[in-house]
Amino acid sequence: MTHTTSTTSRTESDFGFLVGTWAIYWVDSRAPELGEPVRGRFRDGVGEFFCEEVQEGRPVVVRFRWTVLDDENATWEQAFSTDDGSTWETNWTTAHTRIG
Repeated sequence: MTHTTSTTSRTESDFGFLVGTWAIYWVDSRAPELGEPVRGRFRDGVGEFFCEEVQEGRPVVVRFRWTVLDDENATWEQAFSTDDGSTWETNWTTAHTRIG
């Protein structure tokens, strides 16, 4: 027997003009509430955004990294660090291509 689960998620972003940083909120249909956003900014085509969370009972630093490859393509990755950012474990990557 095969079990499948459908999950819908989305992000909401907010730019703070006074401080020059983005706040990105992740919303998941399994727990549809806004948690703490990752916060950061873009420099030289790379955006890095961080927050602190608890995963499986352990404190972790979460990093989202957007890399602009060219006018039509970008990559995104999520990584966790359990040593305050000394090392990172990437656990999700996506490639994005503009279609319109």
